[in-house]
Amino acid sequence: MTFLLVRWKGPATTSYGWLASGELDTVSYPQGVNRKYTYDDLGRPTDDHVKTGGAVTLSRRQYAYNTDSTVASTTVTQPGNTGAGVFTYGYDGSSRLARQ
Repeated sequence: MTFLLVRWKGPATTSYGWLASGELDTVSYPQGVNRKYTYDDLGRPTDDHVKTGGAVTLSRRQYAYNTDSTVASTTVTQPGNTGAGVFTYGYDGSSRLARQ
């Protein structure tokens, strides 16, 4: 999972929403910033989307998996971040990360 640091002045409350299955569903940060998690049928995170209250994307990570549940790729969207893009991963015979 990724973390987004948001700084603000004054009192602040962060609230969390959970799915019936126990996974974190939403996080509502102060100043109208919202985070939404999406999971596949196996409970693996597939999307981590952070938006402003006006629905402007601040950050997004999407995950794809191999049949053995290792992460095949991560797509990072973050306006203004030149390091954003698609990242693929390779594993050795023991499912240890071998290349990124």
